[in-house]
Amino acid sequence: MDKILSLINDGNTILVNRQLAARIGLNNAVMYAALLSKSLYYSSRGQDRDGWFYCTIADMHESSSLGARSQKKAADTLCELGLIEVRVMGIPARRFFRINPDTSALEELLAPAKPTPVSLDETQKLASSHSANLYPHTG
Repeated sequence: MDKILSLINDGNTILVNRQLAARIGLNNAVMYAALLSKSLYYSSRGQDRDGWFYCTIADMHESSSLGARSQKKAADTLCELGLIEVRVMGIPARRFFRINPDTSALEELLAPAKPTPVSLDETQKLASSHSANLYPHTG
């Protein structure tokens, strides 16, 4: 088992939050995780500008296994959710990303779902329909 874990975890893993994946979709969560990893990498080396870093489609494919179309959809979704920003800059044009430092959107996505209030009338209707199904009248 140790050998399997060393082969699998040898710098080739993506940490994806399961709750985030359930809320926004697996591809979106994988893309977000890969971008977080790249952001940390560039930041630790002082190679980001105000949090901005570039990532080619090929590089993101290597990091996430997502193709160009899936990357575009995920980036659009992550932007709409307020988790990242994307810009095309430079000559030749390059795709730059920035993780939104404001964590409020992420906190909202990860917050526990609030239960939907059920009225007493609805509860009584549910209870009576369940009890009727539990003891069917046999004639």
